[in-house]
Amino acid sequence: MPKISIWQKFPELNEYLALLYDEHPKWNIEKFIKELESYCKKNKIPAAFSKKSVLMRLNRTKNEEDNLRELVKSEQNLIKIKTERDWLRKKQRFTAKTRILQEMVIEEVRKTAIAAKPVTVPKIFLPKEESSTKESSVLMLSDIHYGESIKLEETQGLGFYSEKVSARRIQMLTDSVIRIVKKQLRGYILNTLHIFGLGDWVSGTIHEELLRTGQPNIIHQSYGLAYILYQALLELCQVFPEVIVHVIGGNHARLEKKPYFKEKYVNWDTVVGHTLASLLKNQKNIKFNIPLSFIDTVEIENHIFLIMHGDTIRSYGIMPYYGLQRAASQIESLKGGQFKEIFREAKEDLRQLEKSFNINNLENLNESDSKNYIKTTDEIFKKIIGGSYNLVDKICLAHFHDNSTLLNEKVLINGSVFGPNEYILGKFMGNR
Repeated sequence: MPKISIWQKFPELNEYLALLYDEHPKWNIEKFIKELESYCKKNKIPAAFSKKSVLMRLNRTKNEEDNLRELVKSEQNLIKIKTERDWLRKKQRFTAKTRILQEMVIEEVRKTAIAAKPVTVPKIFLPKEESSTKESSVLMLSDIHYGESIKLEETQGLGFYSEKVSARRIQMLTDSVIRIVKKQLRGYILNTLHIFGLGDWVSGTIHEELLRTGQPNIIHQSYGLAYILYQALLELCQVFPEVIVHVIGGNHARLEKKPYFKEKYVNWDTVVGHTLASLLKNQKNIKFNIPLSFIDTVEIENHIFLIMHGDTIRSYGIMPYYGLQRAASQIESLKGGQFKEIFREAKEDLRQLEKSFNINNLENLNESDSKNYIKTTDEIFKKIIGGSYNLVDKICLAHFHDNSTLLNEKVLINGSVFGPNEYILGKFMGNR
């Protein structure tokens, strides 16, 4: 005969207990048992069932609550995961969209840009006199902010800027470079000009403050500036036998308002660089270096220059001396650490080489072993020389709009082309 449960034998007991639980959810077990014993006595139900039924009921209720709580928690986790997934998909689509947009613009520029006619390339001059020294020139070009409008009446006559002013200042800069090279540095043979494009070439569209002045759209800014710069570069190509342009993106040229570190090359300054490269592809004495990294190292006359825009350096004031010092120290530490690792490997290679060829008996090597020894030694020293590129001599940056040298001229900060604007004057920040 099947066993009959308490609830089947006394269904009214279950109903009464459920009623008590709903009316008094905060009662403890003893209170429920006492109340149920009174009910059992009144309705002639064996008292032994009272405690057992209470415990069963409470356990079942507790299990139901636990299950419900787990279900709610699972639902919350599911909603959280779904929300994060949707956000990541949206972010991924947006990031991919901006990257693809830049790639499409650059590809269209390459297809449609009509390259300029090449100008005459000057001959490379070799020093004939002992007083003449062969050197290379460096021009830091940044913070043009092409497209920004600054009005005299809003700056007490201290600042004025427009597209025409920008073109005139770039022409003045070009003329100054040519004049200095031809007249003031006649004792030097300057065959190569390195132009460090350190970012913020265009004003951009990510700052609401700049949209108030009705500045041109970003396509107009990029193409307009490229047209001005390519004419300046053509003039410089007639003075220097070799011109190398290095392009680093700034913060104003970002495609998104929020700063990002991944794919930092997705930037309108980069678009200007590729546009210039397309316009000047027929000019044989100019090269473009447009790295994907937000920093780059350049070797000039056995000196290593690290170039960057500088917006990643934390600023706590007008000129973040501590932030710059910290950045310089970190760069030296990271780059120096890479060189130390390469140098250790080279030393180990030399040690193995000495064991293989018996360093004390080199004079008796046959011709074949002698050639192998010289070849291997050359490779090791090339590795050391290559690793030395990680030892930075100068750090060149922009962003702070203040022409300065810091840390015993280790850090070179470039000024701006556009000068003081309403924001800089309102914040009482220097600008040169």
